[in-house]
Amino acid sequence: MPTAAKLFAAMVLAGVGALAAWLVLVHASDNLRAGFLPVLAAVVGIVGGWRVIGRQAGRGYTGAAAMGLQGVIYMVFWVLVLVSTAKMLTLAWSQRYKSPMEAVVDIFGQGIGYAQLMNVPSVIMVLILGGMVAGLVSEWAGRRWR
Repeated sequence: MPTAAKLFAAMVLAGVGALAAWLVLVHASDNLRAGFLPVLAAVVGIVGGWRVIGRQAGRGYTGAAAMGLQGVIYMVFWVLVLVSTAKMLTLAWSQRYKSPMEAVVDIFGQGIGYAQLMNVPSVIMVLILGGMVAGLVSEWAGRRWR
């Protein structure tokens, strides 16, 4: 059921995801061609804000900040899974793998590689602070429009 808390959480987490993805692209090397990354992060942020953060509204501001961080973890996990799977499929179509199992295992390797690109202080701060803000805004909206 749509609520103001879910809507606000989805909007804020989408912005956080797009900003963090843009920062990753800025700090990444030139060989990373993932112009779709901010859009993907925003879409996953919408889903994460709606399903993870917005659903938990009404439990207090301390719990809201924690739920915001949980929403960010959800978003980062699924963005890494989707981007790694897309990269694996691209490599699989180029006949780079000897077996299907090697391709599936490489998803984890690709994910670790993309996660290392996020190891930049500005990206980490945007994710942590943005997640907490998303949770707090969701809690505020949930109390404001019951």
